[in-house]
Amino acid sequence: MDKPYDTQTYKGFTINVIVDDNPSDPTDWDLLGDYYFKKIQFGLQKSKTFETFNQLMEELALEVDPTLQIKMDYWGCMGKGYSKLRKKYSIQEWGTKVPAESEEKIHQLITDSFNKNYVYLPIYKYDHSGIKLQTTPFTCKWDSGQIGFVIVSKEKIKKEYNKRVINKKLIEEVIEILESEVDIISDYVSGNIFGYTIIDPLKSDTIIDSCWGFYGTDWKNNGLLEVARDQIDDAVREEEEVDIFVNNHFAL
Repeated sequence: MDKPYDTQTYKGFTINVIVDDNPSDPTDWDLLGDYYFKKIQFGLQKSKTFETFNQLMEELALEVDPTLQIKMDYWGCMGKGYSKLRKKYSIQEWGTKVPAESEEKIHQLITDSFNKNYVYLPIYKYDHSGIKLQTTPFTCKWDSGQIGFVIVSKEKIKKEYNKRVINKKLIEEVIEILESEVDIISDYVSGNIFGYTIIDPLKSDTIIDSCWGFYGTDWKNNGLLEVARDQIDDAVREEEEVDIFVNNHFAL
């Protein structure tokens, strides 16, 4: 048996907290956000990769905004907007200022569309004697940096919450959920996933129950202690009921 990471006692029973060496990939769950990284990260099967954030914004914005391509073409080199820019500058500036302003306008269109249709947070990694992920920068710049994004479309939010309109309060709630999902993935990649075994010392150290898949090292808040203690309460109650039955029916 693996060496316990921690040990707790409750009503004479021993709760051994053990590292879960076969946890499930959180991206296989029904998470709200989609995860995008600059390169394949941590074996997360359903995460996606991207080259640059600008390319990612364009790709995702085009998926949900049917008017975006038309607007982009307008300012592209074959569009009417590009012709207008030529009239704005001298011939000598056509090779520099016209393409630059065209690119700027297209980039702004993509950014506006993306921000209108998606909620997203950056993902930062700290890698020093272990890995930690979070949605805000780490203070140490040497061993940390941004590695990706968690993104959810507003259309998905409407479906998940059965809402026709997304208000500020709902956006704040979604952000909290995305942050909690990143915390779960952080625990997954750092190995902070645990299970427990319950030992009955009166029965030759027999394991009476076990359960796995608790994320994080706060046993009270991640549910591990609550579930283990509930199982012990049930075991104690069953023993008491057996004792009562025996005393009532077989007492000498």
